[in-house]
Amino acid sequence: MLANEDVARIAHGANMAYQYILGDGTPSLPWNSVDEWLADGTVNAVRVIREGLAAGLPEDQVCEIVHEIWVVSRKELGWVHGEEKDYESKTHPCLVSWADLPDYQKLKTGMMYDIVKRFT
Repeated sequence: MLANEDVARIAHGANMAYQYILGDGTPSLPWNSVDEWLADGTVNAVRVIREGLAAGLPEDQVCEIVHEIWVVSRKELGWVHGEEKDYESKTHPCLVSWADLPDYQKLKTGMMYDIVKRFT
């Protein structure tokens, strides 16, 4: 089984590619260039998904938990909801509840779930 950080690196790369394809604002930087808070959050998401898998929770529930943790962590860092993802102004359109998140954005968490499951 790969370490959480290794799986996070893979998931981050997949998410970065998906952001690029979507034209999703400013795509994330490559793993070796991201800020520590972003890397730590991704590693934590891998840990949460692995815990959800171990507990037998359904995929939708695990993905919702991961998203809600992501929202809380971003807000603690001063991020707010905004129409565009902007690292300088700390705005992000995904700072909404899971229920209000568009399906194409939910897919990012679903891809991470699938990647973690594959490497667990």
